Amino acid sequence: MTPVEVIYKAADYMEVHGKATGEYEDAKGRVCAVGAVRKVTSSLLLRQRVADMLGDQAHREGWFSVTTLSDSTSDKRKVVRFMRRAARLYEKGHADG
Repeated sequence: MTPVEVIYKAADYMEVHGKATGEYEDAKGRVCAVGAVRKVTSSLLLRQRVADMLGDQAHREGWFSVTTLSDSTSDKRKVVRFMRRAARLYEKGHADG
């Protein structure tokens, strides 16, 4: 699986299971952005690469980190849109990486 595929799958996972705030996964099974990535791949290398990519995109959009963006809202749609936008930009070569 490529990093872009991981980002898309993580966005899909969050869309289905819901959005957690302040923790990777809450008692209801909802996840934050990083928690969603952790759910869709066990590869530490892929997790780190995707975290770097999402972090870079968050910086480009004015956020301190992907965690800051994810924890800033309880609206999963906002985070899912961000993740899919980041994946598309990397996929099309419009982002570094």
